[in-house]
Amino acid sequence: MIMFDALEQYGLLQHILSVDRFGRGVVNRTYLAKSKNETYILQLINNNIFKKPENVIKNIESLVPYFKGKDDFLMTKNLLDSLTGTKHVKAEETYWRMYKIKPHMKIFKKIVADEMMEEIGKAVGRFQKVLLDFNPKLLVNTIANYHDAPKLYQQLYKVINRDYEKAVPLFNETKFLEFQEAQFTLIPHLLKTKQVPLRVTHNNFRLSNMLFDENTYEVLGVIGLDAIMPGTLITDFGDAARYFCSTSREDETQLEFVHFNLDYYRLFVRGFLKETKDFITAAEIDNLVNGVKVVTLEHIIRFLTAHLDPKSVYPKEYKHQHWDRAKNQIQLYHDIDAHVKEMNIIIQEERRKL
Repeated sequence: MIMFDALEQYGLLQHILSVDRFGRGVVNRTYLAKSKNETYILQLINNNIFKKPENVIKNIESLVPYFKGKDDFLMTKNLLDSLTGTKHVKAEETYWRMYKIKPHMKIFKKIVADEMMEEIGKAVGRFQKVLLDFNPKLLVNTIANYHDAPKLYQQLYKVINRDYEKAVPLFNETKFLEFQEAQFTLIPHLLKTKQVPLRVTHNNFRLSNMLFDENTYEVLGVIGLDAIMPGTLITDFGDAARYFCSTSREDETQLEFVHFNLDYYRLFVRGFLKETKDFITAAEIDNLVNGVKVVTLEHIIRFLTAHLDPKSVYPKEYKHQHWDRAKNQIQLYHDIDAHVKEMNIIIQEERRKL
């Protein structure tokens, strides 16, 4: 078994008593591994998504010297060395890493208390704070065009044109995207014209990548750095808000249950602004809500592309899951769009409290 090989390379195979998977991640897979006295996080890099996993490893390991003597919020000191002294190991054609975590650290499978949302917002902001002095240009783009919506949209239409008959049932979803096309250029334009600064972005804030204090719900560390790349904090804010403030899973098919939770959003914004208030720019603040909208559109494009493309690397659990996800995110987008004014007011209200 490949996982056994990875654990053996860390010298832990004989000591691990249980391994449980956390989350349903696409970017990576996260497992909680326990021995008699210790707890570990084991993460598998998805080499279907990351065609050059060596670049993922290079990005992560470039952060290790940066955090010497600094706030190690990205848990680089907790990365285990293998028996040969490497931070990552290769088992057959897969790549793995391990973290040793403290007893009071916990990964939650779901939001169990409202106050977690403010702590999640703080974590997204603190990620930016601790990396302010790290040059994002030192990082390799590990997923091409990740937040380039125009290019993602072009790719969708290439897939549609290859098999138009298969795309006919998706008329409503593709028509929806046509009406939103003017928004696709926002993020690339802001970066190209330098209206917002280039920053390090995480691109995968999920519960399975956050280590909480099990009593206070403070996020003590962020892991899952596979998709760390140069970008704008607008997309990290947008994706985290989109994901954590939704009232449903991404593949919920009863769309009447899909809403954007403004109470959660307020708590998230409060935490985020507490951590970023000293360095976030006016242009970034003005575009935070736009980031939520655009990143939601990006996910719709990705899900439709994955549904139509037989070569898609995005995993699915049943035939039409990606199509269901796209419809789910369209419903979420409509609810976000209906509350843009309130979302911007919340940002201004929370800023005044600081």
